[in-house]
Amino acid sequence: MLHNLLMKVKWTNGRQEGGYKIFRLFQSKKFRFDSYLLYYPEGSEIPSHIDKVEQGKHYRINVELIKAKTGGKFLLEGKPKFKWWRVVYFCPSDQTHSVTKINKGYRLVFSIGWIK
Repeated sequence: MLHNLLMKVKWTNGRQEGGYKIFRLFQSKKFRFDSYLLYYPEGSEIPSHIDKVEQGKHYRINVELIKAKTGGKFLLEGKPKFKWWRVVYFCPSDQTHSVTKINKGYRLVFSIGWIK
């Protein structure tokens, strides 16, 4: 039922061209803050990358709301600043990160980011 509801959301394609979708919940250019829902359908993935910022450091907290049945593992080079259960706090402008291919099911993430 939740998956049917998610299909009604007006998703846009993610930046890394791995087949994942994004829905912007909030963005403030003044405060350099954003929040998104990230939807990873079966077959999607995110290749290893670093998020580039013009100045400062980018910080992000991801909360994995729904785990894929198989695949969809978040990989991070080095240690996150904080990790507990399905919550990870990391610096995507400094750390290479990726998501493995979703083999079965889908993944849904609530993501909050800011630049300091």
